[in-house]
Amino acid sequence: MDTLGDRIKLIWKKSGKSLPEFANILGVSRHSLINYQKNRTYPDSRFLSTLSKLCGVNPTWLLLGEGEPFGQEVEPLIAPMAVRTDSDLVEQLLAEEEGRSGVSLSPDQRIAILKIFRELVSRDVRSIRALLQALTGGQNQGGK
Repeated sequence: MDTLGDRIKLIWKKSGKSLPEFANILGVSRHSLINYQKNRTYPDSRFLSTLSKLCGVNPTWLLLGEGEPFGQEVEPLIAPMAVRTDSDLVEQLLAEEEGRSGVSLSPDQRIAILKIFRELVSRDVRSIRALLQALTGGQNQGGK
């Protein structure tokens, strides 16, 4: 495991998830995850922290390739299931609001909005609805 991309790829393979599922759990696009694995681009500290925590990965091994890959204190790949449940609730809300407004989002728009929603959902569901109304109001002027 010479590169960070190799280590990210190993973690993904050990997760047993599809690439789109794994990317969704981590809050990034499939394209970004592929670029990280191929060392075309490098993830930010938020992504690395999330990957380490959710998958029980030793941060030193992840960053430097030193030490054991998986820490003993967290059982690897258990936490993503809980995150997936929360993600499904956010995705469900987005789908409902999309249906109500008649707006069809592109995959990139969906990923960007879901990322924002995941940050907002812990604070206030009303903020999510207000954001959706603002976003859909500009795209669906005549369909109210």
